[in-house]
Amino acid sequence: MKNKCIAQFRLGDFLLKFILINFIFLFSFQTVSAQKSKIKCSIQEKPDEIIVQSPRYFLSINKFDADCQLKNEQNAAYTSFPLDIEFNPGEDGQQNALNYRWKIQGKKIIMSAFQNSMVMKEAILSCDDHSFQIQLGCNIPASADYGVYVFRRNGLGFDTSGWDDYFSPEPDDYFRSNPTVDVRIDRDQQWSFAPAPLNLSFKTPAGWFSIGLAELPDASIYAFRQESLWLDFVWKKNYRQANQMYWFTPLIFTFNDSPWQAVSDYSAQVVSKYVHQNKNSENETKPAWWTNPLVSTWGEQTVQQIAADHSGFNSHWVRWYVQAQETALDDTSFTLIIDDKWSRAAGDPHPADRFRELRALIDWCHDRGHKVILFWKAWKVEAGSIAIGMNVIDGEYVDSTHPMFESYVDSCSQILFSNEPEALNADGLKIDYLFLVRDPATANYFDAAKGMGFKEVRNYLEMFRQKARSYKTDALIMGSAIDPHFSDVQDMVRIHDDWDNKTRREKRARIITQAMPGILINGDAADLSQHIANYHYLTSSIYGIPNFQYLTRFQDGVMTPEIQSQTKHVIKLYQKKPSGRINFVDYGNWQIRDKNNEVMAESIPNGKGIIIYQAENKATLFCSQNSKLIFQLEGRALKTIRDEEGNIVLFNDLGNGIYELNSAAEGKNYLLQVRKASKRF
Repeated sequence: MKNKCIAQFRLGDFLLKFILINFIFLFSFQTVSAQKSKIKCSIQEKPDEIIVQSPRYFLSINKFDADCQLKNEQNAAYTSFPLDIEFNPGEDGQQNALNYRWKIQGKKIIMSAFQNSMVMKEAILSCDDHSFQIQLGCNIPASADYGVYVFRRNGLGFDTSGWDDYFSPEPDDYFRSNPTVDVRIDRDQQWSFAPAPLNLSFKTPAGWFSIGLAELPDASIYAFRQESLWLDFVWKKNYRQANQMYWFTPLIFTFNDSPWQAVSDYSAQVVSKYVHQNKNSENETKPAWWTNPLVSTWGEQTVQQIAADHSGFNSHWVRWYVQAQETALDDTSFTLIIDDKWSRAAGDPHPADRFRELRALIDWCHDRGHKVILFWKAWKVEAGSIAIGMNVIDGEYVDSTHPMFESYVDSCSQILFSNEPEALNADGLKIDYLFLVRDPATANYFDAAKGMGFKEVRNYLEMFRQKARSYKTDALIMGSAIDPHFSDVQDMVRIHDDWDNKTRREKRARIITQAMPGILINGDAADLSQHIANYHYLTSSIYGIPNFQYLTRFQDGVMTPEIQSQTKHVIKLYQKKPSGRINFVDYGNWQIRDKNNEVMAESIPNGKGIIIYQAENKATLFCSQNSKLIFQLEGRALKTIRDEEGNIVLFNDLGNGIYELNSAAEGKNYLLQVRKASKRF
């Protein structure tokens, strides 16, 4: 008995010590973690170097040659690079030695490089806890002709030793060794985003880091070339003056968990510091009609082979199409897009003879509850257009730097949006072909200082949005510029068309939601195949606004009764869709989260269904195919499932919030009764 008591005492003593040790360890770990989280960016100057230390990066700058070493908090190397600029690699030759002077002002480091007593180059580094920016300035040499290489000196740029991967947010070609964002289609065939986010990412031994443009430059290409950052400045057209410093756009360095997250990190920096009035935030109240389902004429035009200026595409046909879609969709709240080509000429707001009664057609649509968006081809002008009449042109293109450009856009907008008898009274523009912006190398600008390349695209969109709103306060501008600098000049963006690639549209949507959170996304259904129609309609109804373009057949086959039935179900569920932040989980699996980060709606993995929570303890589950359905509820536990007739449906609880419905029926809705539970991690 005594031995048993001693054994129990020793066991209790052991357990007490074990608990104390673990408590001390946990307390110490939390204390260290708390201390680490409180680390702020600090700058320390030494005789031969300047050291910047922050929670996400460690930057040391050699004061004698302005070379930088960049590492992470564990001392693993991201890269090294010079604070310098090179214009003609291989021709510049060995640069003469410079003397560097350094100044620290708060969280800024200022560098001046002298040759004799003349300042040749300057740099301003602005540091914060999780990122930093570098802006370089220099005199542009007379020999400079085309392009500039940033962070390059005497043929040496970034140290790429050990780099594993590269990432560019251009659509459909994200991972490549020479990441590039190009606004023009004729050079890289990446035409969906014009432009994509101006941010390039690199996977290094220290992890991912990215470098993005803080402001839009007078260039049309931002690329990683010859181990440096390259911009296609045309120096004979860019403003420069002898003995006057030219300051390049600041470059934002961020440190990322993934290349996709890099887009979000970059966007947050740009919107908070450089886009002063972001009109498309997640919390902004938008006109209700902006989120109505979209119906576009384009898909059916292509199926019937009456696209563009075909005589069969006319006002009479559009009336038939609207009525047919009302019947097919069992819905009259959609917004109509009258696509290419309703106008008499590109660059002109007057209707073609085929659409002589366009104002009456738009009024008829309004009476039936439909807003109307008109297709608009950007940049290009054709004979008979008012752009040519006003001479606001450069060959076949509108010149947005022309002093009459604002008057031209105002004239177009008055005809397009005004409610005056001779105007069209339309509700929005689908501005397409933004990638046709002029090449700065060949364009003849009236006033190049007003903006070239990326800047010209923004100026074009900004002017159209401003003038449209002057005639109709809720006019909607739809574009395809995904860089966050454009978040305040568009109301909706397109993911563009594709054939039967199941996830390509979703990849584009993933970039858009990272780059421009809160922007409305047109779930474009042009060039859609029968094979993925249901999948696309379902997923796009969560991450965007579903777009319907076909009546009886797709590009590759007929529209089956099953697809027609499911489309009606998707629209009805979409009308119950809550507002909130769009969150990508996996392809086919998208979520809508509220301000408390609660999941309010989601598509089931592989696009097998949709769950929408109508109340704290109720949800609707829609199944898109006959199959075993496995789904996971976050923060909720499933109590019962009932079918549309109110019958109890059996399910299996697989644990961790995962449930299995063995006999899910295609096109059916199920009522879920749920209760609050712990969230999954």
